[in-house]
Amino acid sequence: MLCATRVSEVLNLTAPSYVGKLDAEKQFVLDELLHPERGSYRNAFGFVFILYPIWKRNRIYMDRPWLWRGLHASRFYFIEPGERLHDWLRLLFSLYADTPTLYIVDDMSASPALTKKKDMHSELAFSGRHAKQSV
Repeated sequence: MLCATRVSEVLNLTAPSYVGKLDAEKQFVLDELLHPERGSYRNAFGFVFILYPIWKRNRIYMDRPWLWRGLHASRFYFIEPGERLHDWLRLLFSLYADTPTLYIVDDMSASPALTKKKDMHSELAFSGRHAKQSV
Protein backbone atom coordinates (compact mmCIF):
# COMPACT_ATOMS: atom_id res chain seq x y z
CA MET A 1 0.00 0.00 0.00
CA LEU A 2 1.34 3.38 -0.99
CA CYS A 3 1.43 5.94 1.79
CA ALA A 4 2.18 9.14 -0.09
CA THR A 5 1.80 11.71 2.62
CA ARG A 6 3.92 12.34 5.64
CA VAL A 7 2.42 13.26 8.97
CA SER A 8 4.06 16.64 9.05
CA GLU A 9 4.84 19.04 11.82
CA VAL A 10 6.14 21.75 9.52
CA LEU A 11 3.64 24.34 10.65
CA ASN A 12 5.80 25.34 13.60
CA LEU A 13 9.26 24.52 12.22
CA THR A 14 11.53 26.83 10.32
CA ALA A 15 14.68 24.74 10.02
CA PRO A 16 15.60 24.97 6.31
CA SER A 17 17.06 21.47 6.15
CA TYR A 18 13.86 19.89 7.52
CA VAL A 19 11.59 21.94 5.27
CA GLY A 20 13.84 21.16 2.31
CA LYS A 21 13.53 17.45 3.05
CA LEU A 22 9.74 17.67 3.03
CA ASP A 23 9.83 19.55 -0.27
CA ALA A 24 12.02 16.81 -1.71
CA GLU A 25 9.50 14.21 -0.53
CA LYS A 26 6.64 16.10 -2.21
CA GLN A 27 8.65 16.32 -5.42
CA PHE A 28 9.38 12.59 -5.27
CA VAL A 29 5.71 11.70 -4.79
CA LEU A 30 4.64 13.92 -7.67
CA ASP A 31 7.43 13.23 -10.15
CA GLU A 32 8.38 9.64 -9.48
CA LEU A 33 5.08 8.16 -8.32
CA LEU A 34 2.23 10.19 -9.83
CA HIS A 35 3.63 11.79 -13.00
CA PRO A 36 1.20 10.82 -15.79
CA GLU A 37 3.92 9.67 -18.21
CA ARG A 38 6.63 8.11 -16.05
CA GLY A 39 5.29 7.75 -12.50
CA SER A 40 5.36 4.30 -10.96
CA TYR A 41 1.78 4.74 -9.68
CA ARG A 42 0.47 6.85 -12.58
CA ASN A 43 -2.47 4.50 -13.18
CA ALA A 44 -2.99 3.26 -9.63
CA PHE A 45 -5.48 5.91 -8.51
CA GLY A 46 -8.65 7.08 -10.20
CA PHE A 47 -8.62 10.22 -8.08
CA VAL A 48 -5.94 12.16 -6.22
CA PHE A 49 -7.12 14.77 -3.71
CA ILE A 50 -4.52 17.25 -2.52
CA LEU A 51 -5.73 18.88 0.68
CA TYR A 52 -3.47 21.82 1.34
CA PRO A 53 -4.37 25.28 2.63
CA ILE A 54 -1.88 27.23 0.50
CA TRP A 55 -1.38 25.09 -2.60
CA LYS A 56 -1.75 28.13 -4.88
CA ARG A 57 1.40 29.62 -3.37
CA ASN A 58 3.47 26.44 -3.46
CA ARG A 59 5.82 26.23 -6.43
CA ILE A 60 6.08 22.46 -6.15
CA TYR A 61 2.46 22.19 -7.26
CA MET A 62 2.38 25.22 -9.55
CA ASP A 63 5.50 24.08 -11.46
CA ARG A 64 3.72 20.87 -12.48
CA PRO A 65 0.99 21.99 -14.87
CA TRP A 66 -0.05 18.40 -15.56
CA LEU A 67 -1.72 18.51 -12.13
CA TRP A 68 -4.23 21.12 -13.18
CA ARG A 69 -4.42 21.13 -17.00
CA GLY A 70 -4.18 18.63 -19.81
CA LEU A 71 -5.36 15.06 -20.32
CA HIS A 72 -4.58 13.81 -16.83
CA ALA A 73 -5.71 16.81 -14.80
CA SER A 74 -9.21 15.41 -14.33
CA ARG A 75 -7.81 12.96 -11.73
CA PHE A 76 -6.25 15.66 -9.54
CA TYR A 77 -8.29 17.87 -7.23
CA PHE A 78 -6.99 20.62 -4.97
CA ILE A 79 -8.95 21.41 -1.82
CA GLU A 80 -8.33 24.12 0.76
CA PRO A 81 -9.97 22.44 3.75
CA GLY A 82 -9.55 25.17 6.37
CA GLU A 83 -10.61 23.83 9.76
CA ARG A 84 -12.94 21.28 8.14
CA LEU A 85 -10.41 18.63 7.15
CA HIS A 86 -12.38 15.85 8.89
CA ASP A 87 -15.55 16.83 7.10
CA TRP A 88 -13.79 16.85 3.72
CA LEU A 89 -12.19 13.45 4.33
CA ARG A 90 -15.48 11.96 5.51
CA LEU A 91 -17.34 13.31 2.46
CA LEU A 92 -14.69 12.17 -0.03
CA PHE A 93 -14.45 8.76 1.62
CA SER A 94 -18.21 8.26 1.29
CA LEU A 95 -18.27 9.45 -2.33
CA TYR A 96 -15.23 7.50 -3.57
CA ALA A 97 -15.36 4.30 -1.52
CA ASP A 98 -14.38 1.32 -3.70
CA THR A 99 -12.58 3.63 -6.14
CA PRO A 100 -8.77 3.70 -5.87
CA THR A 101 -8.24 7.13 -4.31
CA LEU A 102 -5.18 8.87 -2.90
CA TYR A 103 -5.38 11.70 -0.36
CA ILE A 104 -2.35 13.93 -0.01
CA VAL A 105 -2.81 15.81 3.25
CA ASP A 106 -0.08 18.41 2.99
CA ASP A 107 0.88 20.56 6.00
CA MET A 108 -2.42 19.73 7.69
CA SER A 109 -1.63 16.83 9.97
CA ALA A 110 -0.31 18.99 12.79
CA SER A 111 -3.22 21.42 12.70
CA PRO A 112 -5.35 21.81 15.85
CA ALA A 113 -8.30 20.27 14.03
CA LEU A 114 -6.47 16.95 13.77
CA THR A 115 -4.97 16.74 17.22
CA LYS A 116 -8.24 17.00 19.19
CA LYS A 117 -9.50 13.41 18.89
CA LYS A 118 -9.43 10.24 16.84
CA ASP A 119 -10.92 11.28 13.57
CA MET A 120 -11.54 10.46 9.95
CA HIS A 121 -7.88 11.09 9.10
CA SER A 122 -6.85 8.32 11.49
CA GLU A 123 -9.64 6.08 10.27
CA LEU A 124 -8.46 6.47 6.68
CA ALA A 125 -4.86 5.85 7.67
CA PHE A 126 -5.68 2.59 9.45
CA SER A 127 -8.78 1.28 7.66
CA GLY A 128 -8.91 2.98 4.29
CA ARG A 129 -7.19 0.14 2.49
CA HIS A 130 -10.30 -1.99 2.93
CA ALA A 131 -12.16 0.46 0.66
CA LYS A 132 -9.22 1.01 -1.76
CA GLN A 133 -8.41 4.36 -0.12
CA SER A 134 -4.89 5.63 0.63
CA VAL A 135 -3.72 8.59 2.66
